[in-house]
Amino acid sequence: MIFLKCRINILIISFKISVSEILVIHDELDLEFGQIHFKKGGGLAGHNGLKSMAKLLASQEFYRMRVGIGRPEKGSVSNWVLSKFPVSQNTELELLLKGANEALDTFLTQGFKKASNQFNKKNFLKI
Repeated sequence: MIFLKCRINILIISFKISVSEILVIHDELDLEFGQIHFKKGGGLAGHNGLKSMAKLLASQEFYRMRVGIGRPEKGSVSNWVLSKFPVSQNTELELLLKGANEALDTFLTQGFKKASNQFNKKNFLKI
């Protein structure tokens, strides 16, 4: 993580990137597995990666693409978010990643509003 922070700082400084030009893609417990949701700013919901990013940027006002992983039916949340996806979900994961790629492309080419309207709460596993 320290290496990543150094790289991000170098990019931000070298290319004069503002916080409003950054999109962080992250896992989201509070979204059903298969859903995507775009958001700008807001709380960090206890997400350590977002906390780290907000501290590094000295702001929480960056864009986010939240990728739903759902909550575990049993067991600890930390084990859930740090473990690999089960092999039994490979097909669903492939659909989700394909949808996430489409959503990201829309965000980058058509902007936040269009991506939000088209993809927020869309579940790529129920199409």
